[in-house]
Amino acid sequence: ETVRSMPISDRSQRLLMHCALLAGSIVSGKSWVKRVTPLFNKTISEKAHKNASVFLANHIRGDWKVLTKLVRKSPDDVGILLHSLLNDLVLPNKQVPAQNVPPMVVEAKKPPIKGSPSWVVLDTIPKRNAFETHFGKQNVDVLFDSKNMAPRLEEAQKQFAQDTEDGAQVFTQELMEKSDIKIMPVSMRQEHSPALWRYRSPFSLEDFTMELNLSEDNKANFPVLSAFLSSEKNLQALQYFPAAIEFQTLLLQKFNRALTKEAAQKLTIGQAISKASDKKRWREAFKGYVQAWNLGWKFVERFTCLEIPSMYKKFSIDEKTPITMVLPQEKDEGICGLGIMNYLSRRHNQFVEIIYEKLLLRGQELQRNSSRKNVVSSKFFSVAHTLKYDLQGKFVPFVAKQCVSIGDDGAQIYNFNNAEQYLLDVFFVGKPLVEMELRMVQYTDDEGAVNTLLLKEKVDQEPLTIEEQKQILNELGSPAMAHKAMRLLETCISFLQATGGSYIQKIGVGDKFLIEYVKDVLLMKDVDFGSHTIQSKIKLKHIDSLWKTLRDFTVKDPFENVHARYKEVLGADEGKRLQHDAKGLDLEILVPTMQELIIQRLIEPQTSASAPIADFIGWAPVGDNYMNEMEWFKHFPKGIQMQYIVDVYKLLNESFTQQD
Repeated sequence: ETVRSMPISDRSQRLLMHCALLAGSIVSGKSWVKRVTPLFNKTISEKAHKNASVFLANHIRGDWKVLTKLVRKSPDDVGILLHSLLNDLVLPNKQVPAQNVPPMVVEAKKPPIKGSPSWVVLDTIPKRNAFETHFGKQNVDVLFDSKNMAPRLEEAQKQFAQDTEDGAQVFTQELMEKSDIKIMPVSMRQEHSPALWRYRSPFSLEDFTMELNLSEDNKANFPVLSAFLSSEKNLQALQYFPAAIEFQTLLLQKFNRALTKEAAQKLTIGQAISKASDKKRWREAFKGYVQAWNLGWKFVERFTCLEIPSMYKKFSIDEKTPITMVLPQEKDEGICGLGIMNYLSRRHNQFVEIIYEKLLLRGQELQRNSSRKNVVSSKFFSVAHTLKYDLQGKFVPFVAKQCVSIGDDGAQIYNFNNAEQYLLDVFFVGKPLVEMELRMVQYTDDEGAVNTLLLKEKVDQEPLTIEEQKQILNELGSPAMAHKAMRLLETCISFLQATGGSYIQKIGVGDKFLIEYVKDVLLMKDVDFGSHTIQSKIKLKHIDSLWKTLRDFTVKDPFENVHARYKEVLGADEGKRLQHDAKGLDLEILVPTMQELIIQRLIEPQTSASAPIADFIGWAPVGDNYMNEMEWFKHFPKGIQMQYIVDVYKLLNESFTQQD
């Protein structure tokens, strides 16, 4: 622990030790200085070597100031309590016999000085730790316990008071409101109502927290309350966690694999929002992301082993911020977006685990089944799952009214159990752990970025049949398995694109089986695509078609990133005419080619919305020819504009599916 976070027992020991050393300097003078100065670590306490007495006096002042604040009593009362502690230590029944020194704290390789196993010389680290623990639990903790402090203080005041006359003690008791109301005559109590007029200090959350921290046992007895009060500032950002996830997800859906890194650095958040079709949703999500950033980023020191650069530490997020500061990536400014999400998820899960353990120790398994954790994917994480609370509006008023009572001596007595139960019942029970499933952003110019258009320039490609596609997806069974296979496939695509560099136009490996290439060339011996068809039938010439099949299966809407200007809905009459014309089109070639052109080339609004679709897709290569050279293409409507291209594709794909 740091010096400032020392518990009362350690702080008291340090204060008394420094006082003893300083007293030695007064008594022994220069001879004391020569003997004591070498005890100070020069690398840490250089000032102590220059003037040990001044060094100790400064530490005593600091310890005294902190101790009085921790105990929450006047300096006079703290002084009397410490006198009482010292007085107890010299009593015969309080002295620790030599044989009580545990044998395990004496290091075998370093026998005690002068062969004495007593506490007089703390010559080993374990021995020192054992003494400090014993001293704290048996003496200091007992003295400063809130339940024992008031009677102990009253006893000490009587013991050390200079004026012991009854009149002086009665006056002091009345002045401090320490008189026992119960021994007053009933008639006097009815007439004066002393309990009603007795002074009560207003409730203070700081005082409540300090009282909780006075005893180390409270951390174990009330773990949720203790963790909440000690880390409440760190928890404030968590209520905005769902909005932060949503905003990053919106950016990823629109810009992942759609921009170069340089283009993304030039695109501000405000510009990205202005291009969104649902601007209200984007702005609400961004508002929550900013709140999460402002409340949480200041606590992020590093991401994994990488320390956050100072240039990013004081960075603020607004609409002028480049989107690269939000998009998660494990390098450059991308670590900011990744770091804040990692911090939020880690803080959330740490606190939820404390709640789980509390309920499990009480025998309640409604929060988490012993055999199955309550875990929610970040994809489905919502406001209902967040650690959201109202500190000043609900918790503090409840504690002030329901968790504070007044003792006979007028002192406040806190009910920590009720306070913790309120936190659980009202705010925290039923909250799940969150499993982060956030994709890393990939820019189009990133090393290894997937672009099947480049692949087709290296390896001639052939489409899979509809039956083969269905069989593969049935064997994979779920989008998760398809996603895993797609990642393996992207590794193959990246290597094939790089083979031969820019000097070799074509590589004749199309008929090589995919599994052979993976095992023999990439040396991935134990690879498993999760599909028997992929393992046994798929060749390198099928990679493009397989990758698109898996992509469409794992992505709900393949056109999420397509610009809104190309998503207008075609009129009903024009739609019927298009489906009629589709009978003369080769949809097996047209539909997949059209889909790929839309996904690859219509992320940015570079093509005019009024341009004919026929001109846009007509120059797509089909084997050694262009699509507009195919005989069937003359049936494609020439007047439909680009603003309807997504809807046109969906209608043609529907016709193609019906044909199948």
